[in-house]
Amino acid sequence: MRSIRTDEGIVSKEREKDQVRFRVEFLDQQKNPGCAVTKGLYIRKKSFFENSDTILRKTKMEQSMAASPRILSCSWGEMEIEMIGRGKDFKLWPGGGRAWDWSEHGTGHRNGIQLGDVQEFISKGCQVVVLTSGRLKRLKVPQAIVDTLTAQSIEVVVANTKKGVQLYNDYVDKGIAVGGLFHSTC
Repeated sequence: MRSIRTDEGIVSKEREKDQVRFRVEFLDQQKNPGCAVTKGLYIRKKSFFENSDTILRKTKMEQSMAASPRILSCSWGEMEIEMIGRGKDFKLWPGGGRAWDWSEHGTGHRNGIQLGDVQEFISKGCQVVVLTSGRLKRLKVPQAIVDTLTAQSIEVVVANTKKGVQLYNDYVDKGIAVGGLFHSTC
């Protein structure tokens, strides 16, 4: 059993064959062990302790264990996402998603999808990323964006929104860790 002690608690890791068991003990104000949580995970890749500042780092396999949310409906200017709600444009990944704010990284029809828009997919453990160009294909998808993802061994699908939604939901149904950028208008 390997342990790291911090001001907040003790994290221990033990590996048995294809299972890793983590135990977290939270310390009270007097630095005495309080409550503890133990969790066993079946994984293919070994988790590791990165350093004393970062207690645990999840592997892509662990992150992809959470299902990507399904797109329940998509019409001009409005989408409905399972467990997230309604909105115009979305960024989705295994275990969650959020509204896609184009102003965050300077995305626009002419500028196209920006590098900052897709960086999150790498850290979220996506195996496949669906990039939509809008219903009328007016949103550009630069080749550099596709190359960035494929360099990380992520499969990239570029499609109009209607086809992209269909493909994304197909990947979700197959249990594949899929993410995507969805533009519901032009």
